Amino acid sequence: MGTFNSKIATCTQPVPHTFSEDGTLRFGDAVVLAHKQTCGSLACDPFESAGFDNNEFAVSVCASSDCVARNTFIISRVEEAEDDGGIVGWGVPFRLMANPSLRIDKRSGMLGAPLYLASSLKNERKASAMSNKQLVFMTR
Repeated sequence: MGTFNSKIATCTQPVPHTFSEDGTLRFGDAVVLAHKQTCGSLACDPFESAGFDNNEFAVSVCASSDCVARNTFIISRVEEAEDDGGIVGWGVPFRLMANPSLRIDKRSGMLGAPLYLASSLKNERKASAMSNKQLVFMTR
């Protein structure tokens, strides 16, 4: 999958995020989810296995809320959602998709399958390594 340095360069490349003048979230917006007090942000690493399945990848907290590929997610529609005018409102289902720049295959230049934020309840096979609670990961 490439060298360590190329993986870091891919994950930390600057990417744009969406500005909304009216403060409304819409499907297709690029967002960073940051904790206000710590300034840490949700981040994914599509090169690090979550350790359970070939299609499950690590999720962690990034020390920065700068817009880089690993912590900028796209709000995407759940296929069975009703037409809502493109607005993400209260009760409207959505998914968080990893930034498309993380899916570019360096050899072919093609985009790989999207990765979405997911979780599974703690069980005998899956749990968070740090808290031993519910596992959060990216998956196809």
